[in-house]
Amino acid sequence: MQEYRLNSLMTNATSLDLETDLVQPGLVTPPMVLGSMAEIVGNEIKGAILSKDQCRQIFLAILADPNRVLAVFNGTYDINVLIVDFLKRGIDLFPQVF
Repeated sequence: MQEYRLNSLMTNATSLDLETDLVQPGLVTPPMVLGSMAEIVGNEIKGAILSKDQCRQIFLAILADPNRVLAVFNGTYDINVLIVDFLKRGIDLFPQVF
């Protein structure tokens, strides 16, 4: 990660977490159920529970803003869930993600 992005982490980070259906044999990327997010606003951490549509909107906003930093715990899984979710809607996010 570039140093300027690390230096701006406290002002430009958005934490995003997804909850999904259970992983099953043959279904390693189950559908998203809901999500949660948090950001630092002023001196406070503001968080919210998100619908699937809100998760999609926030993810697209993060991808569109080169100054945003996505902070995740299990990011590979959550991003994969979002990529597959968008692919099912005819939208390929691979170029923006990678």
